[in-house]
Amino acid sequence: MSQFCSGEDGVSRIGVESDISFAESVTVQGRELVFTSQLLPLDARGALVGPEAPREQIERVLDSLFSVLEQQQCRPEDVVRLNIYVADERLSSLLCERWKLRVPGLGPSLSMVTTRLPVAGAMLAVDAVAARAPTITDALPVRARTAGIAGHEHIAHAAVLPVGETIYISGQAEPGANLVEATANTLAGLQRTLEHLGLGKQHVVEVKCFLTPMSEAESVYNEVSRFFGDGIAPPVSVVDWISTLPIEIEMVVHAPAGIAKPGATHEWLPWLTNSPVYCRLARVQGDTQIFVSGCFGSPGDNETLQVAEVFDRLQERLKEAGSDLRHMVKATYYVSNDAASAAVNEIRPTLYDPEHPPAASKALVTGVGQLGGAVTLDMIAIPAR
Repeated sequence: MSQFCSGEDGVSRIGVESDISFAESVTVQGRELVFTSQLLPLDARGALVGPEAPREQIERVLDSLFSVLEQQQCRPEDVVRLNIYVADERLSSLLCERWKLRVPGLGPSLSMVTTRLPVAGAMLAVDAVAARAPTITDALPVRARTAGIAGHEHIAHAAVLPVGETIYISGQAEPGANLVEATANTLAGLQRTLEHLGLGKQHVVEVKCFLTPMSEAESVYNEVSRFFGDGIAPPVSVVDWISTLPIEIEMVVHAPAGIAKPGATHEWLPWLTNSPVYCRLARVQGDTQIFVSGCFGSPGDNETLQVAEVFDRLQERLKEAGSDLRHMVKATYYVSNDAASAAVNEIRPTLYDPEHPPAASKALVTGVGQLGGAVTLDMIAIPAR
């Protein structure tokens, strides 16, 4: 199979030619980014669609996603990152097939994880990032809900990240006696981070939560809504993780464009520990970002070999897109067992520049969206200038 590139105005995709093909990486330049909330197979009243029918659920989540995008003046073809959440790994390929039938051409970058979902009987969910021509002039993210789409009434279905500075805040976690208390404590910690940056809650574009137990996800939505006050909270996505901590929360934040040259800074927070393999936040200056698809190893290999393959493929994709390991800004690592987690911990110090590691979250989960897979990694980077 041959490598080929596909480009639109401000968006270029690199992929492998095949009948069902998602981009290995997508580079976005000079575009606003539209982040959607995690969309579940629910009808307009919030009732589950197709309790025993995965195809019906797939059609519903795609219909919902396309409706949210349409309200934001985006086509399905404008999606640059598609995140798939499945309760059963066998549904990943089915959802991908349906996407390609409905959206021909080289697809977006793709990330997958196996997780319980916040609605009983839901088998899958999606969220996405799409690119559109700049329209916002007030230098603040714009959040919106879409009529006919279910979800917490105080949480946005979409938020627009204006052209400017993007800040990726690594997952933060604070203890608590229960999920509600831990969520409130963690959000308070993130508030401290925003204040350290000279920013406020109005600058937050997306919230992602790794939590347990998923059966109490509604309490997390309520705490997020309470944190953001009277207005609409930004989009929220949730993943069920295996941890002694009830929750970890990461954020995507917008800051007005400064005078710094295009590039990225990797920063730590004075009240939190430093690490040579992840920074506490990565600040992206300039108008170009690269979304790298989730990398997988060979399912038959052991965890150490799978992790090595994942990082080999990551480096290949970064190079093809004009980037490298020093220019990574946001990583998500999903591992399905302790051996895979340990292998990720062992390999990163051998590859990463300790002054330039990405902002990151690493979650132990029930599966990585691929049968036999023990680890997957997706990355956001900037060009190596």
